[in-house]
Amino acid sequence: MVQAYRQDSIDKFKLKYRTLCDVLLLEDVHCLAGKERTQIELASTLDTLHEGSKRIIFPAVICPRTSRSCMTSCVHASPAA
Repeated sequence: MVQAYRQDSIDKFKLKYRTLCDVLLLEDVHCLAGKERTQIELASTLDTLHEGSKRIIFPAVICPRTSRSCMTSCVHASPAA
């Protein structure tokens, strides 16, 4: 997503990840702490995937609830949380 912003190709990102994928694997989401614009775009993508009954996977070594600095809106929106 960051690369899409840098290359002014966010529309291609949206097409690829909102309509063409069935499973989204997100690693190192803690790196998005403090990047509000990226978090908003990602949250919108996650909403779209969730509404389409797509799978979203967040592998982690710690429970997301223990890291207050990363994407609390995603944690609260997760059905497993």
